[in-house]
Amino acid sequence: MIVRMAENADIEGLAKAMALAYSEPPWNEAWSADNAKEQVGSVLSNYYEANGFAKDSVSVMYKHF
Repeated sequence: MIVRMAENADIEGLAKAMALAYSEPPWNEAWSADNAKEQVGSVLSNYYEANGFAKDSVSVMYKHF
């Protein structure tokens, strides 16, 4: 198994996986693609901020949505 940091190119796939997971029990929620991408961006930005990365490096990620 190869483990690496998520990159901007991964956001769409991660968003699809997250939307699929939350569409099933126990949540049964319908997520739009935009909402799922926003949620993934939020998770990634919280990770970067919690681990001491500069806020400017996080804002670059949002430019690709």
